Amino acid sequence: MANFRHRLAKSQRRAYDRSNEIASLRLRATPRLARAVSLLPVALAGDYPTETERRRKVNKVAQVICDEVCQVMQVSPLRVTVKGVRPIRDDAEYHGLYVSEGRSHEITVWMYTAKRRQVVAPRTLLRTLVHELVHHLDYTKLELEESFHTDGFFKRESSLVRQVESAARRVAGAAPGRTGDALALKSPRANDAC
Repeated sequence: MANFRHRLAKSQRRAYDRSNEIASLRLRATPRLARAVSLLPVALAGDYPTETERRRKVNKVAQVICDEVCQVMQVSPLRVTVKGVRPIRDDAEYHGLYVSEGRSHEITVWMYTAKRRQVVAPRTLLRTLVHELVHHLDYTKLELEESFHTDGFFKRESSLVRQVESAARRVAGAAPGRTGDALALKSPRANDAC
């Protein structure tokens, strides 16, 4: 990444260096966040009458995950959109996208691979969602002018993934076999239960 840094403007280098220095973000995972993370594989693998219904369920769970992280981190909320097949750009698949315009913040993730059109692995979708959340946190929590893919950025991403997965494992261990009311989630943005 050193080759990239030298091409940045001075203010961008400051943001890059600051991003690189921050290796983790502390997250107090709520029970609701832990339940949503544990529900993501269930939503992805569920037997639905249509693919639209699968995407709607996955979108609800992803929205709850983002709502909880934003609330705990005390940053502005964002909207999550789960789309179907990943688009291809320059022989690479898009996994996720973060867009911020004024007070509007949105994460888009895709849940089917481009070539085989298979449902992505739950951990892959979670990592993608958290990756885009880290961009949001870079701007809103850390107040960075830009969100670069620094070593620090990827460390923050890994740190958050480990924290939410650990919380989900604790919830799963506390309630073995519970898939009904313990996992029924409501999002302020999605009114029906998952």
